[in-house]
Amino acid sequence: MGSIALMPVSHYTADAVASDPELTKRYGKYLGDNALEVGYWIGRPFWGKGYMPEALTAVLGYAFDTLRKDAVWGGHFAENTQSERVQAKCGLHVVAESKQDYYPLIDRHYDRVYRIITAGEWRDAEHRQMARMIA
Repeated sequence: MGSIALMPVSHYTADAVASDPELTKRYGKYLGDNALEVGYWIGRPFWGKGYMPEALTAVLGYAFDTLRKDAVWGGHFAENTQSERVQAKCGLHVVAESKQDYYPLIDRHYDRVYRIITAGEWRDAEHRQMARMIA
């Protein structure tokens, strides 16, 4: 069906942040052991059924509430609008974009979008959702 995993922040993400002094100033503190990166895929027959936003929400909760991480990064190829929607729906916002990153395992170049959600942003979103449920 698919998979989802938390892993150390990739060099692709770290390089995109480090390449811009303003991004480094703002997000550099989220490139160490206090942050993780999420990766996932889902088979085409299961697209559009809400499975991945549900899985990503659960994994973000685990990263922030159980592992006590300060941030979670996500990334997607610029042309992958499904991943764009999943990450935006779950609160990850765009930090940087890169052009023609090389992926040696598949011998291809892709434009890439880098996103982040911090623990504070996650908790703020949780509180807003809880308030809507109570109202």
